[in-house]
Amino acid sequence: MLSKKRRFEIFKRDKFTCQYCGGKSPEKQLTIDHKIATSKGGSDEESNLVTACMECNLAKGNTPLNELQGITPSIRVNLEIEDELNIQRQSLNATWREVIAAGMAALTGKTHEPKKPVSITVETNLKKAVQHISSAWDIIKKNPF
Repeated sequence: MLSKKRRFEIFKRDKFTCQYCGGKSPEKQLTIDHKIATSKGGSDEESNLVTACMECNLAKGNTPLNELQGITPSIRVNLEIEDELNIQRQSLNATWREVIAAGMAALTGKTHEPKKPVSITVETNLKKAVQHISSAWDIIKKNPF
């Protein structure tokens, strides 16, 4: 069962619009739909949840999106794009966590080993970020507010 707060966040992310037919609140009664039904192994993760009006949600049932006939191609494409964006967002968040950890290590004089292997580009960006953070920290130490 999703909390009210989590449901609201999904509604807000989807702009209170059914992701299948484009219907909006208050004209449509909105619900949260699992793109992959929990009965078919789907999770309660944000990337598997969408706003759907009651009619679309009931019509979809536990049928996977790729098997539905009534969904317009543009909606299906939008959901696929959203999935790809969520994957990219997770990767970016992991990169920033590494940047912050590396910066904190630089400030405290400790060494930092990334939790996972990172690409050369990410490693280069981490080194640049650490240099910028160290330079900023040196300036702050010399010129306290």
